[in-house]
Amino acid sequence: MINLKGKSVLITGGSKGIGRETARMFVESGARVTITGRSAEDLVKTRKELETSSSSILSVVADVSREEDCRRTVDTVIAEMGSIDVLINNAGMSARGLCSESSIELYQTLVGINFLGPVMMSRLCLKEIQRNKGSIVFISTLAALKGIPGLSHYSSSKMPLTAFSESIRGELKKDGVHISIIYVGFTGNDPDKTIYDSQGNRVPLKRSKNNLTQQDVASAVVRAVLGRKEIITLSVLGKLAAFFYRFFPRLSELVLTKQALKSPQYEE
Repeated sequence: MINLKGKSVLITGGSKGIGRETARMFVESGARVTITGRSAEDLVKTRKELETSSSSILSVVADVSREEDCRRTVDTVIAEMGSIDVLINNAGMSARGLCSESSIELYQTLVGINFLGPVMMSRLCLKEIQRNKGSIVFISTLAALKGIPGLSHYSSSKMPLTAFSESIRGELKKDGVHISIIYVGFTGNDPDKTIYDSQGNRVPLKRSKNNLTQQDVASAVVRAVLGRKEIITLSVLGKLAAFFYRFFPRLSELVLTKQALKSPQYEE
């Protein structure tokens, strides 16, 4: 088990929600933390909230779907922190809507944020992570284990992370690099959390029930890095879902087809 004290940790989407709580736990563990996000205002607020007398946090305004932003982020972290030991690919967006009603641009947007963003960040951090025998963690979702009706854009933008993580794990194992993917279920969100509707408009996320807290997920991320765990599926419900998806695919599909679209969990 590694010691996080002094390690340089880069967390995308670190100004809110799971990213913010993950940053908090790494700071409390003695790590040097960099957070990214698209809102300068949110980054400043989070940085001030998490900074302590014994630790400082670097923040970088960046959109992970833009290659130039990813390059600038990595260059800034190396210049300011001197290294990158851990990359947490947390930034992501969700959406709701039937395929027949959803714009092509929405699919392109989600793939850019949820898949190509982590790919670009991982690729750009690779030399540093290899040099330090560090970790790359991908925050995925139970919706990436099986396509969910009403979430075709979200599911299909997250599923490739599994293949990507498996591929680079095989490539980098000889270098001592740790690759982890965490499948997250319904998690409590900040009150101002938004998702995309079928036409790509940002709308409030309304959900009456969650199985996880932001702290639950953040704790799992830290455990994954400390224990160099490769795959984590969160919550009892998540583990049951993964079991049924794997061993009872037809039954799972029947249940999802019948229940998903009318479930309050998918309210917009």
